[in-house]
Amino acid sequence: MSRVFVAYEHALKREVAVKVLPPDLISTTSVARFRQEIEVTARLQHPHILPVVTTGGTDVLIYYVMPYVAGGSLRERLQSGERLGFTQGVRLTEELLAAIAVAHERGIVHRDIKPGNVLLSEGHAMLADFGIARAREAIETPHEWGGDAQTTSVASPEAYRAPERPRDSAADLYALAVLSFEMLTGTLPTNVSQSAINAALLDANRAASPLRVRAVAAVLARALSRDPAARFPNARDLRAALAATVEPRRASARSTVAVAASLLIVAAGSWWVASRQFASAEAAPPGDTAAPTVAL
Repeated sequence: MSRVFVAYEHALKREVAVKVLPPDLISTTSVARFRQEIEVTARLQHPHILPVVTTGGTDVLIYYVMPYVAGGSLRERLQSGERLGFTQGVRLTEELLAAIAVAHERGIVHRDIKPGNVLLSEGHAMLADFGIARAREAIETPHEWGGDAQTTSVASPEAYRAPERPRDSAADLYALAVLSFEMLTGTLPTNVSQSAINAALLDANRAASPLRVRAVAAVLARALSRDPAARFPNARDLRAALAATVEPRRASARSTVAVAASLLIVAAGSWWVASRQFASAEAAPPGDTAAPTVAL
């Protein structure tokens, strides 16, 4: 319902993105939706949400300005054939979950999580396009511009929809789990069983730690469960589960350091005892064959 242009802001000597609702698309419905998109995006201040810089317009032209992200979209990256690394894919997922958590806690459901709405800025994720985001109160009560009948056609693509078609925050969580699987394998999931997801991630990420890959696969299998009750209840819990997949490696590293330190202490103690015994033997009178004792 809108068009986006790259523009040059002379005052600050920088490129920006300008999203415009042009005259040929203006109607009571489209204006209401566009204004809501501006208001919703402006309310969400987060490092991984593309912000509104300013807005303006007239009766026949409405626009708002955003930072220009030169890295392109995640969709472009995936279609280029250049694979994301396993660690990067998990990190991008965690960044997007952090952004979604903030939106959900402010009563906003994005409802269109997909690669085209994720921008890459210096290797980090920026969630964009809250064009069909809905406040939770609007989800429970059909909105003045049409409710389900008019919004179904612009909802997330089929591949990113949960089987039960949720209208609340569960819709975003399921879509992001699908997106995460796509980042980590290069394909969309066709079988969401634990074994299938595990096999797909291991096959696509052979250079990564198998232990961590299996841990991430277990998290995604739960997030993509056919049973809504089995999934994570919110974005923060899902993000915490992903973050915890690195803990076994950290714990292992700490254990290795602890063991090494213990061995060094034992070795140092043994050397000290041996040196004391040698010194005592050197100082013993001739003919004294009694073994020296060392008090520790």
